[in-house]
Amino acid sequence: MSNLFPLGIATGDAFCNRVEQRRILQDNMLHSRHTLIVMTRRYGKSSLLAQTFDDTAQAYDHHVMEKLSLLTVYDVDSVIRVILNSIGKLAGKMLPKHEMAAHALKQFFQRMHPEWSIGIDGPRVRLSAKPRAIEMLTEAILDIDRLAMEKGFTLTLAMDEFQQIAMLDKKDALAIEAAIREAAQNTKHLCLIFTGSSRAMLTLMFEDQSRPFFHLCEKITLDRIAEDEYALFLNKAAMGQWHQQLTDAAMSAVMQCTRRHPYYMNALCACLWRYEQPPTASEVQSEWLRICEQEGMRIAKDIAALKPNQRAVLQSLALNPIQSPYSQAYLSRINLSNGSMQRVIPFLLDHDLIYVDESKHYRLIDPCLEQYLVSLSI
Repeated sequence: MSNLFPLGIATGDAFCNRVEQRRILQDNMLHSRHTLIVMTRRYGKSSLLAQTFDDTAQAYDHHVMEKLSLLTVYDVDSVIRVILNSIGKLAGKMLPKHEMAAHALKQFFQRMHPEWSIGIDGPRVRLSAKPRAIEMLTEAILDIDRLAMEKGFTLTLAMDEFQQIAMLDKKDALAIEAAIREAAQNTKHLCLIFTGSSRAMLTLMFEDQSRPFFHLCEKITLDRIAEDEYALFLNKAAMGQWHQQLTDAAMSAVMQCTRRHPYYMNALCACLWRYEQPPTASEVQSEWLRICEQEGMRIAKDIAALKPNQRAVLQSLALNPIQSPYSQAYLSRINLSNGSMQRVIPFLLDHDLIYVDESKHYRLIDPCLEQYLVSLSI
């Protein structure tokens, strides 16, 4: 049953909850409401997209979806190539074979020299653009929307690692954003989904009033899955594996060690579900320490890259999560000025090192990093 806890994309029986987010996302997809998904790294955004895509594909025959990654883009032309390639894939999925001729495509993609082929994964459409032809992005998005209207489809195009746009030359980045915005605000049959691995950069791109994407999207924020929902999921898996539920002590140990971080929950449970019998609380803790030891080199490297004040606050929060990091009592305890703390806390938040939990306490995002810093204080 270890396949219930993949370290990569989780779908089907391996997907835990996110019922409300899946409902909202699917509704946005079907009604062409552009959506921004904001979440910490390794919280399962790819799994959420994959599961929602699967749900939608099973329920709606005339909804076509495609996902692209902008992780490797490095200039305007590379961005255009990646997006046009995915738009071509959407076109290939909508057009039946008897219409997959160049003359049938040219009426929709007149300036992009469409070419079609059929490979092992189905029809493909290749669109070409002149170098630095940013306006082609606007045209291609509007053209695929027009094609969807004529063929009776609705479409979703998910753009992952979208923050990479902001890392290009500022003038180029704003031009790309403006081109996509111009098209997106006029689409009727296409939903654009934007995701990425940097909450801070995506927030700046979509919530800064001076940027093109301001007020373009509905925002979905993913927090940690609730403890009772995880408990139901884990006990169902335990019944399937051992015909009995986890003990309260073992369940509590799993929650305490992983802090309900989705990646580490799967990493720990993948190990535990190899046991022939349900693990004890002691065995849960032993497996957790082994995982943290494996992560030690990465964690040490991350800590070494921080400034002394940043490390001091991280270690303090690992030992004692707090609601008021700017209080005079707390500042005195860690020997830091208010001005320094005003710089440190935003930095740690922006770099996904800390978050504010349900009880409004500032605490570390990465439970392995927390374990490491606590161990240094013993």
